[in-house]
Amino acid sequence: MSCETEEPLESAKEVVSQSFARADFTETYRLLEEHFGPSTYSLRSLFRDEKRKILDVILEFTLTDAEAIYRQLYEYNTPLLRFVTSLGNPPPEFLYCAANFVLNFSLKRAFENEELDLEHISNLLDEAKLAGVSIDAATLEMVIRKRIEQLGEQLVTGIADLSVLKQLDAVVTLLGSLPFKVNTWKVQNICFEMLNSPGYGDIQGKANQGDESAGLLLESFRALCEKLHIRTT
Repeated sequence: MSCETEEPLESAKEVVSQSFARADFTETYRLLEEHFGPSTYSLRSLFRDEKRKILDVILEFTLTDAEAIYRQLYEYNTPLLRFVTSLGNPPPEFLYCAANFVLNFSLKRAFENEELDLEHISNLLDEAKLAGVSIDAATLEMVIRKRIEQLGEQLVTGIADLSVLKQLDAVVTLLGSLPFKVNTWKVQNICFEMLNSPGYGDIQGKANQGDESAGLLLESFRALCEKLHIRTT
């Protein structure tokens, strides 16, 4: 519609938004022209913050498409890639690029998932080793560090949450198998402060009185501290 028509703006907005959400940019452009006239619109027409939002959406769709293509190529040729690597020969560049993209992308997503699947992450690390793929240390270090810091902050408000404690312990344990170092400074500080918190003292007191749940929490927290090189005594 042009601005003179009686069709509600919200209706037009909904139709265009649905097309854009499907990443059907040709249809989106057609609908914009149909509803708002033949004016030319581009990212440059938007304010800076809006440009970033739209660009992020477009890049996300592009990345998803690229991942699907690379994943198909990698999974189809995985046996060949492993065989070539096992002989000590460099793999064809196109296969290495596909494996590098897929495995690093998968590791990043795995650490960003709300529910951490540590077995899946270990399998991905093994796959990368078998395929001779170099881990993107800079990106993954930042993602993993952010994740363990989030878990550490959850402990601050819920030291009695055994599930969070076990999850953090498992990730910290996994750090030892990574081919790069992860900065654990913030988590170390969190755990050190918790050792001197009233909440920790309460759990310690309950454990000393024979409370099994408190004893398990105390044991798990101390084990985590040891892995982070924090003295508990």
